[in-house]
Amino acid sequence: MPSAGARLGETANDYLVHLRFGRTGVLPTYEKPEAREKLAKLHGPLGSDRNVTDVEVLRVEAVEDRGTVIAQLSWYSPGELMLRSSTVEQTWRKTSTGTWLVEDESVVAGDANFYTPAVAPAERAPATKELGKGARFPTVRLGN
Repeated sequence: MPSAGARLGETANDYLVHLRFGRTGVLPTYEKPEAREKLAKLHGPLGSDRNVTDVEVLRVEAVEDRGTVIAQLSWYSPGELMLRSSTVEQTWRKTSTGTWLVEDESVVAGDANFYTPAVAPAERAPATKELGKGARFPTVRLGN
């Protein structure tokens, strides 16, 4: 039978892989019910304003029914040509059935903006010119 730390490591890795591939509908099954709303807000930018390219579990500590997972996430914002990295710390609790559930998550190192949208939609600059359908650049007509 795997140790509590090994089981927590496997569960945390599964959770992070779902996070990486944007499977936010699956994430609540790994979260404590009272933490789901907070975690959903934290992960809100994923898929629309954040794309996670890689996840790696760096450290797992488990003592009785409490656990801590440190993981590194590589991510980028669409429209930017910059790969960023954030180290997150997750706190986990083991239920009476032996299932590990995440109860909190925070950035502890690296880029602290993982949970915040890069540019709020209202702050985005409007398009300066309306381009023709399928056009890649403005069309200039001569002689009209």
